[in-house]
Amino acid sequence: SQAQFRARIRWSSILATAPWLGPHDGPTYGGRFGIAVSGPLEISFAVQYADLIGARVYRDAEDNLAVSGTLPSPIWLFETDIQYTITGGKTWHGFAPYIGGGIGYAWRSSSTEGPDAYDFGGRFFWAPFAGTRYYVNPRSFIRAEIRGAFYRLAYPPYYYEEITGIIESYAINNYLSNVWYQVGFGYSF
Repeated sequence: SQAQFRARIRWSSILATAPWLGPHDGPTYGGRFGIAVSGPLEISFAVQYADLIGARVYRDAEDNLAVSGTLPSPIWLFETDIQYTITGGKTWHGFAPYIGGGIGYAWRSSSTEGPDAYDFGGRFFWAPFAGTRYYVNPRSFIRAEIRGAFYRLAYPPYYYEEITGIIESYAINNYLSNVWYQVGFGYSF
């Protein structure tokens, strides 16, 4: 078996069409450690920091909930993945395409702003992905990947009562998708 360490940078971009209160849009930095358990199969563990933004929810002068602007909403992500390399333990002209999936936990790393601010807290997520590695030499590679993360986002009930027209189309607990584009550098040892 072969172990790999990868450093990576990615951009997280939300696909929701309605105004978004939870963390979204921004760069993510982290590392991943993978272990090849057979020729095409790999298990990996990742820790990442996402420097995201979220909507600013506050009480206006008339004591009504309002949404205006954004504020920093950084989160930490912890993830375990399983990956299948389509070309097996080999490459095709240096490329090794793969598919896979993972489960993880996202946790907001800073406190919310004010008593009515949206509190992301912590959320479990699952993420299918596809990508490729391009081997620069037998040990070093560049990795490009697209993945979709799905997690449940729950707004407090009073958001529905007071912020009409903004989130009224959302269910109390709904699953949302978040697309990530990743580029990274890895080294096998």
